[in-house]
Amino acid sequence: MQVARRVDVAPSTVEQADREENQQAWNLLAALRNPSSLLGVRQSSSNNKPALDNTVALLDLLNVRHDREQLLRRKVETNIIESLRYPGMSNRYESLSDAYPETFKWALESTEKSEPDPNSIFQWLKTGNGVYWISGKAGSGKSTLMKYLLDSKVSNRHLEAWASSFPSESEDEKVSLCLATFFFWNSGQVDQKSQKGMLRSLLFQIFSTYPDIIPIVFDDGWAKTYKILLRDENSLAMNSWDINRLATTLQAVFRQTTVSVRICLFIDGLDEFEAEPGDNAEPEDIAKLFKDIITSKNVKALVSSRPWPIFSSTYHGCPFLRLEDLNRPDIIKYVNGKFEQNTAYKRLVIREPSSAPNLIKEIIAKSQGVFLWVRIVVQDILRGIGNSDDVSESLRRLRAMPPQLEPLYHHLLSIIEKEGNTIWASKAFQIIRAVREFCAKFAAGPIRRIMGSTPLSILMLHLALEGTDQMHINLTEQGKLTRDILDKACEDPKVRLTARCAGFLEVPTFERDGAWSRIEYLHRTSRDFLEKKIVWSRLLSDTAESGFNAHRALLRAQIR
Repeated sequence: MQVARRVDVAPSTVEQADREENQQAWNLLAALRNPSSLLGVRQSSSNNKPALDNTVALLDLLNVRHDREQLLRRKVETNIIESLRYPGMSNRYESLSDAYPETFKWALESTEKSEPDPNSIFQWLKTGNGVYWISGKAGSGKSTLMKYLLDSKVSNRHLEAWASSFPSESEDEKVSLCLATFFFWNSGQVDQKSQKGMLRSLLFQIFSTYPDIIPIVFDDGWAKTYKILLRDENSLAMNSWDINRLATTLQAVFRQTTVSVRICLFIDGLDEFEAEPGDNAEPEDIAKLFKDIITSKNVKALVSSRPWPIFSSTYHGCPFLRLEDLNRPDIIKYVNGKFEQNTAYKRLVIREPSSAPNLIKEIIAKSQGVFLWVRIVVQDILRGIGNSDDVSESLRRLRAMPPQLEPLYHHLLSIIEKEGNTIWASKAFQIIRAVREFCAKFAAGPIRRIMGSTPLSILMLHLALEGTDQMHINLTEQGKLTRDILDKACEDPKVRLTARCAGFLEVPTFERDGAWSRIEYLHRTSRDFLEKKIVWSRLLSDTAESGFNAHRALLRAQIR
């Protein structure tokens, strides 16, 4: 056995064995990167594959069976890839709703102009390079547009045309396209909104798709991991990643030409970046990072953010669009579609055919390109119509709603008070914030392994607030709890959460995840508003006399 051999060998022999294994690992790396330079082994002109496929040199160097060597190499790749993974890596993307039908189609339509539009997304995807910047007000729909472009088959065809327009290093090899994405999430956990989390996610996606790149750009880590696994294939040789290593490795990915691949990055929400503890990075550093790394023909990036001066300055001269200038037709489609599909509104049109359409016209006129505002207002007006509001009452409600987001949020708080839900909503807001801050505080410690990075689920909130609204999951009467029982038990709490919190909180994945669906803020701006000092103090005062403690409520829910 290997352990026995190590114990029995004299120290000088052990040192010699270590030196030999180190040399083997580095020789292996050299073979992978340039196999024709070793042992006189040369690739034939008919077999011009990447260096990773040359097994002859590897067998001669390591004196291991071909099948074991292949397995070992795959384990090295898997080990390095897994060292980059973290929980919740794709949560933000998954939580985004799909674009409303027939919206955003303009982004991928070619123009009939005699000269190409330098700011056309269609043109940039197909032939452009460098950075394309999507700018827009808070709530204008930037993340939804980014998801639409990422998911679109048309986008992928354009990007594949861009990638294939480059000549390959080998005449027999086709240039491939790699898409790597990151959606910053200010309301998420540390890794979901930090520079380090972004870099880890991008490298994880690229390495998972093209593992042949790993020994080319991460040679010392690859050789070290290979050496450890060569001694013991069951070892855990997890690599550590700091910001500098992540950044230099990603830059090396963009510079390498051994593997014929072109990379397009989709980075959403640069303005939602937050530095993790010990990291002094600013939004300016993130903005410059993408402009600095896009210096190779191998990579380009589509980024989105609010129109902050730092982004305007950094991306001056790059193709761009202002979303609020272009999304009016989409807002019209959304508002018309929501009203025309609503049964209560159809009845209202029959009763008041001449005045009912004025609701739609007035919402569109006040929207100012902010899709989020439109969504909140449409939901509120249709809910009122469902409760028998006529046109005059609906117009009164509409005209009472401020045209800007923050005043609208104040208006929503007043609705919570008016409907007598202040105490319940305050408790829910406190629990959500307590979970987020708790996870952030212990993100790097052992608590993370217990809680993971998953935000609060509707089931946990239901258990934490159990007794507040006489809804119980009786463990003794139900007998064996099944997933269906828990999902059904959380249907009413899910509806109640949205209604009692005036839409500030929602459960977007309930149809898919049921009781384990994550509770999320309507938008980053809604969370920022609620946690403003003056607003938060007001919310805390609503439960001051009851002695409510969010951490105690969470502990009770966790025990249950």
